[in-house]
Amino acid sequence: LWLAILLGALLTLLIVGGIIAAILLTKYFNPFDVNLRDRGAQQGDITISIEWDSTDDIDLHCITPDGNEIYYNNRSEDGGELDVDTNADGSSDGTLVEEGAVENIYFLNPKSGEYTVVVHNYRDRTPGESTDVHLRITEGKGLFAKTVLDTHISLAETDEESDQFKVNYN
Repeated sequence: LWLAILLGALLTLLIVGGIIAAILLTKYFNPFDVNLRDRGAQQGDITISIEWDSTDDIDLHCITPDGNEIYYNNRSEDGGELDVDTNADGSSDGTLVEEGAVENIYFLNPKSGEYTVVVHNYRDRTPGESTDVHLRITEGKGLFAKTVLDTHISLAETDEESDQFKVNYN
């Protein structure tokens, strides 16, 4: 009887450990999150991130509930900040990323209300090719982050914009 109880407890520990390991692998070791961390992206109570695999200059825009816009030319507004802007013209080191380019906006203490997100192909450097952009919006940080939007957008030419994505935060 004791052996059966001990084996049952051991099996339970292995199952729980496997679940925790799967969560950690999913949350911390997927390429999107690794690319964000490698470029110093922060997380907030709302985090809006994009990733793409080309030298195109893709821009992330967010309109806050107060109607103010965060983007490459206005990096901080209403408690939100664009902290990573990959493949921008005139980047500090002039390096263009071909794989795992990212942009990130985060809000530490977001206001309640509707946030509008748009993805913009500012400069298409891959003529004739469409760029797949992965957009993800999360609420919360770390293991407790909840994905509220996870989608892919295809942008093919300079100045092309995605549809607007609206997320309500309470």
